[in-house]
Amino acid sequence: MVYDFSRIIQDLDEKNVINPFEDEAKNEIWSVQQACISAILLPTPGGKDSGEFKFTCFELASKMKACDATVVDLTVDEAKKIKDAVGRCFSSVVVGFIWKVLDGE
Repeated sequence: MVYDFSRIIQDLDEKNVINPFEDEAKNEIWSVQQACISAILLPTPGGKDSGEFKFTCFELASKMKACDATVVDLTVDEAKKIKDAVGRCFSSVVVGFIWKVLDGE
């Protein structure tokens, strides 16, 4: 399925969410693409992931990055892996926004 990863993450008041991984002074808004790549590359707490799992995460992040933030064609398994990573890493506002994108809303 094809997803629009160029969307800017917004909170419940429809205000743009600032990228927490960048310098706060830059006040850089956060796209779905940036958040998904960050989530998929962050290690699982406890560090028990295999090399194979880490490599598949790297490959998925590369696929998302190569699409220039416009559209990304993902398999069901890839979308699930992103949902799991986002759910593990971020707040409810970010998770909810990204999951809606991945659910086609």
